[in-house]
Amino acid sequence: MGKDNGIIKDGFKGGNWARVVNGALQVRVVAGGGGGGPVTGLTPGEILFGSSTGTIGQEAGLFWDATSKIFRVSNNSVTPTPIGGTLVHIIQANATVSRTVFDTFANVAVFQGRRANGTAASPTALVSGDQMFAIGAIGYGATAYSPGSAAAVQFRADGNWSDTSYPTRIVFQVTASASTTLAEVGRINSAGRFLFGTTTDDGSSRVQVSGDIAVSGNYNGAPTVTGSRATGAALADLLTKLATSKIIVDGTSA
Repeated sequence: MGKDNGIIKDGFKGGNWARVVNGALQVRVVAGGGGGGPVTGLTPGEILFGSSTGTIGQEAGLFWDATSKIFRVSNNSVTPTPIGGTLVHIIQANATVSRTVFDTFANVAVFQGRRANGTAASPTALVSGDQMFAIGAIGYGATAYSPGSAAAVQFRADGNWSDTSYPTRIVFQVTASASTTLAEVGRINSAGRFLFGTTTDDGSSRVQVSGDIAVSGNYNGAPTVTGSRATGAALADLLTKLATSKIIVDGTSA
């Protein structure tokens, strides 16, 4: 590109110009003004950037979709259709790991999502069950991607919010074999209780499980029944009660 006193003129007319000043791109477009016309020779959507050598260029991998309002960074010649609601679409080359890195020094790197109800101009408080943030995985079947997450970790309000109360829960979801339905398999609620196979909190137990539990390995503690070491008949009674509750101990007590 030709230059005139630091102003790059190639592809520009009249009062239209672009230049790089201290590595930053500056562009002035006067459509139809200055005796000239609109900027020509540009690919619609591709973003202008200033290189380290002071030249102006466009890159197909940096693209702004003005219709859908999506910013795309791509290292691939093919652009998969993004899912609804996408604002930033990152596409990696084939057979290459796609990674986003947040570097920080002497402080923490944070990846956060936040939600309010209402509108941006008039936000309102969250109510119990509202999903604030989620990490999800989408995969490709025989002919198409799954329409939504097939596995997810959700962060939800575990009660109505106020300025003095922020109850939350973490929900774990998976999709079973021969199914396309995402379903909850466990949660940690605002009381710090772990619930697996159930969403009903008994109000006291730290770990609550609906279904069978199998424990495999050696037990290295001293089992107790009402404060006494379980030996002989007491130990047998304990094992019987565990079996009745469908808790299978597979191993040898130390």
